[in-house]
Amino acid sequence: MGAFLLVGGFMGFQFLAVLYLQELRGWSEIETGLALAVIGIDAILAPTLTPRLVARFGIHRVIAVGLVLVALAFAWFLPLGMTWSFLTLLPGLLAIGLGFGLAYGPLTIAATDDVERTSRGWRAAS
Repeated sequence: MGAFLLVGGFMGFQFLAVLYLQELRGWSEIETGLALAVIGIDAILAPTLTPRLVARFGIHRVIAVGLVLVALAFAWFLPLGMTWSFLTLLPGLLAIGLGFGLAYGPLTIAATDDVERTSRGWRAAS
């Protein structure tokens, strides 16, 4: 359920952010794409940093930190105004990407932790 809510919030945010930047602010598709590319930090962190943090601090702590970061980032955008510059948007965008990268992978691990190894959709090398 946590992964479902995280992904739903993440996708909903991206949809609204694109509408805000393009329709209300008049940014081009390229400007919008480059601004939202900051969220892509999760693609770098998820396979590199997150497994190390899970090994060191445990799955539940990493998930909690990731979800708190995403919640704080969403809260950052609540007073969003028409005069916000990219630098004002940047901390929230970074927090969303970082939080998603920290939370989603461990949530997936937690969801499949009790599933038998042979039923996970992959086979270990013999």
